[in-house]
Amino acid sequence: MDAAAKGQRKRRAALFSLAASAALSALKLIAGFFSGSLALLSEGAHNAVDIAASGLTYLAVREADRPPDDEHPFGHAKLEAVAALIETGALIALALGVVGATRWRPSPSRCSSRWRAIAWGGAPWIP
Repeated sequence: MDAAAKGQRKRRAALFSLAASAALSALKLIAGFFSGSLALLSEGAHNAVDIAASGLTYLAVREADRPPDDEHPFGHAKLEAVAALIETGALIALALGVVGATRWRPSPSRCSSRWRAIAWGGAPWIP
């Protein structure tokens, strides 16, 4: 496989990852909003960070495949590592945000409806 085909394959994988992350994020955020679940909301936010990370990865891969030039005689491959570092920082920031959100969130109340508890998987805890 030549370098151009390899670069095209990496770009296609990054775009597919972007689309899949967007779909998952939307579903989790909607479910989290309607259920009030901090777990689903934080997972949806995690997927939103993944969308940004996938977009950044796509741009980094595209730029990293550029040939060396006068300013970058060894090429642009380091851009992928810098993008990974930025993505790691975003995930750490999200984790700290979720931890912070738990401090101000009211404690969960008991389910008022037996059927609602069953629907959310609480059947083993119903007296």
